[in-house]
Amino acid sequence: MIKIFKRFFKSAHRTLGKFLPFFNYTPDTSYSTIPSKNLKFKDIFYQHNQNVSDKWVNYFDIYDSCMERYRGNNSKILEIGIQNGGTLQIFNKYLQNAELFGVDIDPNIANLSLENNIHIFNFDITDEQAIAKHFNKIKFDIIIDDGSHISSDIIKTFRLLFSKLKPGGIFLIEDLHASYWKSHGGSYLGDNSAIEFFKKFADLLNFYHINDPQFDQIFSESDKFIFQWLQSISFYDSVVVVHKLLSPRKKHYERVMVGKIEPVVPVIKIAKQEDWYHHS
Repeated sequence: MIKIFKRFFKSAHRTLGKFLPFFNYTPDTSYSTIPSKNLKFKDIFYQHNQNVSDKWVNYFDIYDSCMERYRGNNSKILEIGIQNGGTLQIFNKYLQNAELFGVDIDPNIANLSLENNIHIFNFDITDEQAIAKHFNKIKFDIIIDDGSHISSDIIKTFRLLFSKLKPGGIFLIEDLHASYWKSHGGSYLGDNSAIEFFKKFADLLNFYHINDPQFDQIFSESDKFIFQWLQSISFYDSVVVVHKLLSPRKKHYERVMVGKIEPVVPVIKIAKQEDWYHHS
């Protein structure tokens, strides 16, 4: 009996396959049966069949690394430079329960028809008054700069929007390879290059250990606001990720020690002499 049923279903499958082309039927394989919350960004990206999104493949792992904790947490996301809106749609599937905001200088974005929780704005993101008008009471968990890629715009955008990033949030700047190009106002080791601007953040992270008058000459007051909130900065191919602290710090981190036995170096005595001894 089992053999009969097997032959029947095998024959029916072959017959159905012959007739499907006449009905112009294509099976929908764009969505996996795996719940989207368990999928990596690249899986959702390659399943996407709505508005076009253009990304470098190395970005996918960066998103997973940075954004995993925001999935399903009602986070607020801002993307600068949205083109066709495809990336916002993908982030909507990936992050789940998020509220997404997109800004683009191209007035044609008014023609976009996206999901109800995706809000589109048409203005220049380097316009401080426009930011205050549209995002006066809004702060974001994630900000993604995928805008003009012009070095001066990138730097100004970061300075304007870092205060709009929630404590503990992340700021991603994409396509930073353009900061090496003269066409985008950059160059290798050039003073005006966006990549050089972010390289200086290594010094901002270590500000409380710097005792040099040059520091005040190099960094502006807005830069000094940044260092109080700066947790870390990560460099990838064409991408920089800045992590914001949960609260600003006013001094360097405390140095502590444990243990009571010191058979080689009298570190406790030295620490007390240097007035930093903190025993846990």
